[in-house]
Amino acid sequence: MNIPAFTTLTLKLFGVIFILIALLDFFSLIFPLQMADPQWQLATVTGIVDRGIVPMLGMGLISLGYFVDTMAKTAGTSPKGGFDLRMPIYILAIALGLVFLLLIPVHLTNVNQIKTAELAQLESQIGQGQQQVEGALRQFDALSQNPEALEQQIQEGEQLLAAGQVNGNPLNQEQLANIERQVNELKGLREMSKDPAALKAKMEEIKTNLETQVAEQRQKVESQASNQALKQGLRVGLSSLMLSIGFAAFGALGLRNLLSAPPTPPSAGSTI
Repeated sequence: MNIPAFTTLTLKLFGVIFILIALLDFFSLIFPLQMADPQWQLATVTGIVDRGIVPMLGMGLISLGYFVDTMAKTAGTSPKGGFDLRMPIYILAIALGLVFLLLIPVHLTNVNQIKTAELAQLESQIGQGQQQVEGALRQFDALSQNPEALEQQIQEGEQLLAAGQVNGNPLNQEQLANIERQVNELKGLREMSKDPAALKAKMEEIKTNLETQVAEQRQKVESQASNQALKQGLRVGLSSLMLSIGFAAFGALGLRNLLSAPPTPPSAGSTI
């Protein structure tokens, strides 16, 4: 086997291996199907697009192999008994171009659905936290209007701090610090309860601060989710678009050149 023949065979072989590996990888990503899960669709589309360059490289190697054939003046088509890979490769390229084009709206839809779901989940978490704080404020308000219950809770907290244990179980430093903080808050509430106007103003201040923090947190979360969705949509969407254009152009131009090329006469010494 001469050098040009070995080179073209190697290029074609490597090209076929690249394509087969990519197709097997695609099938491993697709199956088992979970079409109802947007997260699965997003991960699958992203994986396919990220691996889309592999079959393109394989097709390029095969085309380069046939180019070496032509430059070496061996034959315009495969030798007798061989199989011309160009026609199926060009058809596969057009099919992949269509697939990557269709993946763009699928990916953008999944990104939007996941973004909406994440925002709804975060909104629910923020709402739960807000309800807990509002519940604590209502509890403080009720305690401020019931001096006996307020005083009882302060005494219970001070007793826990003095004993350093609950039901015979010692309290750690973090638990003691939390109890001390709660006792100090209750004492502050006791002092403010002596001035109803000051207590009302303090409650309104806490409520206003809470609403401000919730609004800032909601805006931050929405901004992060929107930026992440935009980045992911642009990266995968543009990559899929470029792959679609590349495969479609390669397949269409290759088919046109292959179908319009005149038959190549057999080389000297070849049998028919």
